Amino acid sequence: MGLTMASGDLHAQKKKKKSKKSAQQKEITEKDEIEAYYFYSEGLRYGLKEEYDKAIKYYEKALSIMPDNSAVHFKLGETYSSINEMEDALVHAQRAVELEKSNEYYYILLARVYEFMGDFPNAIKTYQDLVANVENAHSNYYDLAMLQVMSGDWEGALASYEAILEYYGPNPEISAQKQKIYLKLNRLDDAVREGRRLINAYPEEPEYVINLAVLLNSNNKQEEAIMLLDSLLMTYPDFSPARLVLFEIYRDQGKDVDAFEQLKMAFADPTLDISKKVGLLSGYERFAKTDEEKEQALELGLTMLEAHPESDLANSLIGDFYLSREKKEDALIYYKKSVEINPNSFNVWMNILILNFEEGRNDSLVFYSEKMVEVFPNNARVWFLQGLGYYSMENYDKARFSLETAKKWVSNEQSLLVDIEATLGDCYYNLGEYEEMDKSYDWVLAENPDNDHVLNNYSYFLSLRNQRLNDAEKMSTRLVEKYPDNPTYLDTHAWVLFQLEKYEEALPFIEKAAGKSDSGVIHEHHGDILFKLGREEEAIEAWKQAQEFGGAGDQLEKKLENGRWYE
Repeated sequence: MGLTMASGDLHAQKKKKKSKKSAQQKEITEKDEIEAYYFYSEGLRYGLKEEYDKAIKYYEKALSIMPDNSAVHFKLGETYSSINEMEDALVHAQRAVELEKSNEYYYILLARVYEFMGDFPNAIKTYQDLVANVENAHSNYYDLAMLQVMSGDWEGALASYEAILEYYGPNPEISAQKQKIYLKLNRLDDAVREGRRLINAYPEEPEYVINLAVLLNSNNKQEEAIMLLDSLLMTYPDFSPARLVLFEIYRDQGKDVDAFEQLKMAFADPTLDISKKVGLLSGYERFAKTDEEKEQALELGLTMLEAHPESDLANSLIGDFYLSREKKEDALIYYKKSVEINPNSFNVWMNILILNFEEGRNDSLVFYSEKMVEVFPNNARVWFLQGLGYYSMENYDKARFSLETAKKWVSNEQSLLVDIEATLGDCYYNLGEYEEMDKSYDWVLAENPDNDHVLNNYSYFLSLRNQRLNDAEKMSTRLVEKYPDNPTYLDTHAWVLFQLEKYEEALPFIEKAAGKSDSGVIHEHHGDILFKLGREEEAIEAWKQAQEFGGAGDQLEKKLENGRWYE
């Protein structure tokens, strides 16, 4: 424990020793004084260099010449405390105070040594002696009060805090500490009285009224708190923090209408901190159960937005509200406004991208992802969504670039990397880059052998390429065993079997798929398989159904016109 204090005056101590020399003590000559002063000075010099062993050595030499010099005892006590030798520090600190009871620094050293040693009663007594014996030492009441609080001497702490207030005048922090102690002692009236004392001292500071109202409310004196706040609002009608406390009181009393009105008025105040409003409103929305409560939350949000139209937080929160109510168009309006104000909000941008993706608005998905990568150029998820948008627009070159960029920026998101690689496989197929397609799909299946997307597309694309059909059959078989009622997977398996010329095996799968789907592709495949089985009339009927469902392959019209199958 290092303690740095102002040192005592060695010359003053020497003069006192001359006037109070004991009978047993030899006469201190001028030469002795010069030598002692030299040792003392050397001790100071080494102490400043933190060479404490040498400092102690010289202080001890000075003390051997002037054993009752308080300044030397003080410096020895201070130095011993610096090297955590508290027993020795205590001896010298005690002696320094005994020798000179008017030196503030001696008391402080002694008190801190006691404190370090865990002897709070003696530390407290030392501070009490200090303020009693030394003039103008009132600042030490702060440390005295702290020790009294730490030791649970509540009455002593109250007395010390009161001494501070009497000497220095009103102090909000000290009054708050007194109130805490009063409440701990169940002296609510005294705590309230302290609060009113602060209000009287600072009549133009309404926050002290708020503090007292909160104290009253938390101690079941709501009506007194309401009267205090109503009085405050008569003087400061636009002081919204008072309305927030009233909101809490009315809410706790079950007066929902009054509570809502107070909160709405506070939210209309543009000077009230927007982050505080957002926090309150988020909680209000989270706990809203009835439709009425949800509408109130939205009304509060719109009131807040009217007060803060250029707040990205307010706009994004309203977007969240509309999204939770399945009003996606409205949500998009506010999300877009939010990123116009603050383009650095990743989550809001992602909401925009995901909403456009879910609604199939690929042009908007691409447009906003292009804007987002300007702000977040190294984010894999943004590039991935952009790639999905371009892929859906059949712009496969740009899709490949976006997806390969996404792949470059993936860090530890293995599931995202799987999705990127799977979509890259689809993209490579459409670009005719079959070797790259195989690499992507094989990598995904090595990571996750049951990836439905890849098992389906890989087997189907292989069937269209008429390559590795046995591998394709294994993959499609795996799918239909896992999902026996999925028409897309049933169709894929049937078409793989078709390419393998296993028409009889393919038929039940394509019939089941056709019975569950209005897909033109599936019904055209149904007709193709029927034709290969020699059931031409049924095949034509299936092709007609395919045409009714929007058509499929380029050869469908020709099949219907000539009544036969074409590659």
